[in-house]
Amino acid sequence: MEQSGRHTVRLEDRSELTMTGIVEVLSYDDGYMELSLEDGGVTVEGEGLRITEFDSERRVLTARGAVVAVMYIDRAAKKKRGFFGRDKT
Repeated sequence: MEQSGRHTVRLEDRSELTMTGIVEVLSYDDGYMELSLEDGGVTVEGEGLRITEFDSERRVLTARGAVVAVMYIDRAAKKKRGFFGRDKT
């Protein structure tokens, strides 16, 4: 089992993606994946994306396709945002 908050991202030739520390697949289609980590989330954008393996016990996800972007989502920052993404103050 992964340590709390630890994860890895390995991208080979922009087409073979391996990630550890993935808790859950929240949303997925051939152009977008939204994944949950213990301390936030991560989105993957691309073309022809397909998950080839997801082992929830080991928290390992592998995918293939043309990866364009990997972006992190900070849950704490997301909770502070208002209706249109403005900070609540």
